[in-house]
Amino acid sequence: MSFHPGDPLRGYKRMRELAELDRAKAEAVAKDLLGTLSRAATPVDKIMAKSLAIAIVKLDRKLADGKDAGIARRALVEALVGSPFAPESARLLAQ
Repeated sequence: MSFHPGDPLRGYKRMRELAELDRAKAEAVAKDLLGTLSRAATPVDKIMAKSLAIAIVKLDRKLADGKDAGIARRALVEALVGSPFAPESARLLAQ
């Protein structure tokens, strides 16, 4: 039996493919978040939406990879509750 490593760049290529997929998902999530506002989005809203979207996609990736995501999930919920994208009931509880 012999060892054939195959394409030595395959791991790097796959990493870039996943990064591109995650970037596209984050853009879609940010757009969806901004669509939930009942007013015109401010620059801060756009930054918050992008940050939350990246956190959501990273959490999804951890879950898909079977990694522990408890800390990431709690951090995301805390960030979401204090954001303009949280439901009114969540904002009231946070005060």
